[in-house]
Amino acid sequence: MKSSAPLSDQLAIIQVDDINFATKAADFFAANVDISYISHGEVMQGRATDFSSWSHNLKEIFATDAREAILNARLPCAEGLHLAVAFYGSELAGLALYEYVHGSRNRYAVLQDIVISRHMRGKSLGSAMLGWLEEQFARCKDIRQIFLESGKENHMAHLFFEHHGYSSCSIVMSKFIRNTSKSRPA
Repeated sequence: MKSSAPLSDQLAIIQVDDINFATKAADFFAANVDISYISHGEVMQGRATDFSSWSHNLKEIFATDAREAILNARLPCAEGLHLAVAFYGSELAGLALYEYVHGSRNRYAVLQDIVISRHMRGKSLGSAMLGWLEEQFARCKDIRQIFLESGKENHMAHLFFEHHGYSSCSIVMSKFIRNTSKSRPA
């Protein structure tokens, strides 16, 4: 049951720097997302096989991404993945996988995933995590924009981000094709 009680001083949001945490992050991610969460990013990263099915090895894939992110923890604002988690007391209550991109003409942040434990939703933890992330992004030289994407059926997430000042800037389309190549990918 969701409570409307505000978050207290029991909340801690940190960037993860312990490589051993990758498996716990992957378990948390898999336990707290559903099909509506799948967006083109999950398909592109291999976390989902299509827009209605998670990959059979979702935990392994996310753990690999989390390990990459954790290795970047010592380099704030460094290009690449980063991982932040929220603890409420001693309980893992949320995580965010985000990326700094240093393009040749533009630097920006991509919020790849933000996941709140099912029983902590509606208690302002997502808002606290998003605020923390935006503070981190603002500390990075030349980062002026944050991009994120969300599954088209994840209406609660859309409302959440709109409430925090985000707006739709494009429509992503996809088409699966039947591969007829006889050769294997390089």
